[in-house]
Amino acid sequence: MTQQEGQAVSHFFDRVAEHYDQYAVLQREIGSRLLERLDFRRFEPGVILDLGCATGDSSRILAGQFPDARVCALDCSPAMLAELKPVDGDNLSGLCADMHALPLAPDSVDLVFSNLALSWGRDVQAIFTGLRRIMKPGAILVFTCFGPDTLYELTSAWR
Repeated sequence: MTQQEGQAVSHFFDRVAEHYDQYAVLQREIGSRLLERLDFRRFEPGVILDLGCATGDSSRILAGQFPDARVCALDCSPAMLAELKPVDGDNLSGLCADMHALPLAPDSVDLVFSNLALSWGRDVQAIFTGLRRIMKPGAILVFTCFGPDTLYELTSAWR
């Protein structure tokens, strides 16, 4: 994906942001399952990054689950971030940025959470290089992405 295509993705999400949550059933289900698998009884992150947060559904859950952590909800779409609803407390903030050029300090993040966002990237290696730069030693990265057999029924149906 080129930078121009990346901007087109951002503009697409800007256009659909207002109604995104009512149709994001698959994203919500996958995100919920990823959140269920997080077992941090011995882990108290200080800074959490929700990479490609969309409207912040998972960001709000993370902010509630870790009330002492700062949760940064990052997305490339200003309109998606405008849909980010506050939670009790002040530990959730939105950041409009490109996941290929993370504007965060080196060694500053304890947990990176990303649900179905990496597949929208144009250079996965650059994304992971940036994540490695911002993650503290011992930080955790949890993410979901579509695989080659995801929604294979649709592929079969269109043959």
